[in-house]
Amino acid sequence: ELSLDELRVIQNGLSRLEKRQIQSELKLRGFYDGAIDGLFGRGTARAIAAYQESIGAEPTGVLNLAQLEDLS
Repeated sequence: ELSLDELRVIQNGLSRLEKRQIQSELKLRGFYDGAIDGLFGRGTARAIAAYQESIGAEPTGVLNLAQLEDLS
């Protein structure tokens, strides 16, 4: 299993388009109400943590590979 730091590197390496898709999916599911700008700031991290809590995962604010796949 990848460490949180490794997952953060993967997440930060996503394209703006990929990040916008994730933000859009988080918004569609009711976790995100910020701008769909492809920039992952505090609002996106909070939305990711809320999504993670909703699926019974640790709310790290950083997506693991399965979560990334689910939201892409």
